[in-house]
Amino acid sequence: MITVHMIPSQGLPAHLPGSSSAQELPKPKVVLTLHADGSLEIKDKTITLQDLETQLRQGGNPSETQVTIAADKGADIQALVKVMDACRHAGVTAIGLAAKPVS
Repeated sequence: MITVHMIPSQGLPAHLPGSSSAQELPKPKVVLTLHADGSLEIKDKTITLQDLETQLRQGGNPSETQVTIAADKGADIQALVKVMDACRHAGVTAIGLAAKPVS
C-alpha cells in the first residue's frame, strides 16, 4: 500500500510535488531521495538499488520498516517504480511518497 504524506523539510535537494491531500504521519524510519537524474540517496549518500535492498534487509525487520520516498517532481516514474520494487524485494511493505502541501 502506498500513502502520500509530508515529511519535514530538512534541506532535501528534491523539488517535491505538491498534494492537496498530503497529511502529517509519524516520522519515517528511512527517507530516500530520488533525484530527477535517477540517482538515489539515503542520508546524503548516493546508493544503488542493490545497496538499498541490502541496507533495508540489514536494518532489522524489513516488514516493520517504513520507507518514505522523496522523489523530485522531475523524476521518471519508471525510476520510482524500480525504487519501490527494491523496497518490496527487501521485504518492506510500508512505502510512502513525500509531498509538500498546496493551498
